[in-house]
Amino acid sequence: MSGRSLSLSEWEIGTIEKNRVHDEEEIAYHKEMIVEKRGLVITGGLAAGKAYFDAVKSRFDLIVAADSGYHTAVDVGADIDFVVGDMDSIGEDRLLNDLPEDSVITYDRDKDFTDTEIALQLLKDKGCGYRCIYGGGGGRLDHLFGIFALFDRKDGPDMWITDSAVVVSIRERFVLKGMSGCTISFFPIGTDRCTMISAGLKWPLNSLEWVKGDAGVSNQALSDTVEVKMRTGSAVFVGGLETLKGIGG
Repeated sequence: MSGRSLSLSEWEIGTIEKNRVHDEEEIAYHKEMIVEKRGLVITGGLAAGKAYFDAVKSRFDLIVAADSGYHTAVDVGADIDFVVGDMDSIGEDRLLNDLPEDSVITYDRDKDFTDTEIALQLLKDKGCGYRCIYGGGGGRLDHLFGIFALFDRKDGPDMWITDSAVVVSIRERFVLKGMSGCTISFFPIGTDRCTMISAGLKWPLNSLEWVKGDAGVSNQALSDTVEVKMRTGSAVFVGGLETLKGIGG
């Protein structure tokens, strides 16, 4: 064999350096996933059933029901920490009497924020750096638009689980595992131009520069690991409920 052979020590150094870079990237990613607290808002509208809730409930430290989301919370067996809202959709629900008085926070009906927004803000005030919405599917289209619009905000929610889909905010990096062959979509959010690097997709996102109004609908996962890294701006992932098992957290 011609050429200079690497000594064992040089080979070891090269391997260690390669592994170090990879490990540092993985550690940095997982550090992003580790936050002081994680909070869940259960809001009104159609929601995924109890089996899906049971699969994700251990991810959250605090659960807030927003108005009629209280009924969903009861249906899926959630341990509620707070119920907030104007209670126009709950009425005189006797089950509220079983909750501690200081855990039910009632607002006037004439207010500048939706019950979902109030619940998200409460989670933020309680130190939750990661916030997810559960429910909000079906029903009035303006309610759907209202929740989706929250993702345009700098401090918007991190995830939204409806009765049929999962929405995930991508601020830096997103990874989907074990979902080869599934159909998924991506949309730009916020006001900044959206550019990204992707791997594992049938139609790569690398050359795209998105602004509000653009969309990447019905892409496909080609491998067991799909990864999207943001270069500028932010985006959201949208997939079916089955993708929930492939999303870390």
